[in-house]
Amino acid sequence: MKRTTRFFATLAAAAMLIAGISTAQAATNFDGVVNLNTANAEQLEQIQGIGPSKARAIMKHRSETPFKSVEDVKLVKGIGNKLFAKISSNLTVNGQTRLGGAANTKPGSGAKVKK
Repeated sequence: MKRTTRFFATLAAAAMLIAGISTAQAATNFDGVVNLNTANAEQLEQIQGIGPSKARAIMKHRSETPFKSVEDVKLVKGIGNKLFAKISSNLTVNGQTRLGGAANTKPGSGAKVKK
């Protein structure tokens, strides 16, 4: 009995690990650029590590003080050096938000691809 329970526990753990890896890989496929000063919450959430709470915090910060540089996003609570290093290539403070990669396949994103 213990052997069977241990087997199924190991099997369940392996399945969760595999699912976690594939989810992480999908999230890193985002190759768009998001303007911190103009993006809406849905666009901000396309970036790995930015969920609804951080998206709201970014929008609140910019309503009080617009971002002058990409590095200013580290002034937002919850965004430190480690997360910034992962997302900085997907951020801008100039130009338009350009969604690409995984963002265009996310259900309900409303993103349109220009041809």
